[in-house]
Amino acid sequence: MAEGVVHWGIQNIFGVWAESRIWECRLKGKVLKESDGEYNPLSPGDEVEWEPSGPNSGMILARKPRRNAYSRWNKKKSLPQTLAVNLDRLILVTSPVSPPFRPRFLDRALLMAQIENLSALLVVNKADQGLDAEVEDRLATYQEWGLDVHLCSAKTGEGVEELKDHLQGVVSAVVGQSG
Repeated sequence: MAEGVVHWGIQNIFGVWAESRIWECRLKGKVLKESDGEYNPLSPGDEVEWEPSGPNSGMILARKPRRNAYSRWNKKKSLPQTLAVNLDRLILVTSPVSPPFRPRFLDRALLMAQIENLSALLVVNKADQGLDAEVEDRLATYQEWGLDVHLCSAKTGEGVEELKDHLQGVVSAVVGQSG
């Protein structure tokens, strides 16, 4: 039996990082298939016990306990859907204009991060579009609450190098209005 970390999953097939490469793994038996009140049994970041079943494939035998989990509500199945686990930081990406700034989305994501004891970083991309007074006020409120707010622009390169510094040495999930 070996240990690995789930990197992705599609219809009960999971990419598991182990032995310096990705193995395509399936769930063995019904151990995890019947998830207890969850939409998905495994998520990126899950530590698993597995065994090889071929040159590039394996079978997942068990999931180790999670340190934390970032989830959202899955309307279709009426269950929580875990997006990523065992994180150090949640990075929330938004924009000031296009797509429109959505503070309700940010508030929900920040609440979930707080519930799971995750530090959060708010990244406002497309800062070159300019910030109106409403966006500036909301960002100031977030900063008053102790949230680190980072302005950048992928188009102009402004703030990108500083953002890279925030990503070094921590396991992060990036979430935004489009995924």
